Amino acid sequence: MREKLLITPEQLAGQLSDPNLRLFDATVHLQRSEKGYTIRSGLEDYTASHIPGAAFMDQAEALSDTTTKLGFTLPAPEDLAQGLGALGISRDTPVVLYATSQVMWATRAFWLLHYLGHDNVRVLDGGLAAWQQAGLSVATGAETYPSAVFVPDLHGERFVRLEDMQELVDA
Repeated sequence: MREKLLITPEQLAGQLSDPNLRLFDATVHLQRSEKGYTIRSGLEDYTASHIPGAAFMDQAEALSDTTTKLGFTLPAPEDLAQGLGALGISRDTPVVLYATSQVMWATRAFWLLHYLGHDNVRVLDGGLAAWQQAGLSVATGAETYPSAVFVPDLHGERFVRLEDMQELVDA
């Protein structure tokens, strides 16, 4: 089961030449502020150092509903599918995700993809730090993939609404 969820730096290094692979730095920074916490994109970190061939997945803007007061919330499925397609992800492309800070950002992206029915997704075990500790090279600048069409197969059971939680608590 673990190999369906995680990939080691060495395994990933052996797959970088696969033209179908979509590799993403999904880093987000959570910063404490006077009003709680704010979300900041990890784009600056990505452009300074990333795994060769990786593109940046901007979860804070491109893969979130930015119209709510809460921010960083799940967008409508069709908007999420459009955002994933713009990144070059289709349901047929294998995806590997990593983060430079907390693994929760890569796993959030993992969940977003699974929510829309994409099951060929893995997280780099140990993130960018493990990649570098393995002595593997990094790149700078920005890389992208050609856009694709992402056709969602919504798995609504992977999302629980506030009303559902309240119902469970009251039961």
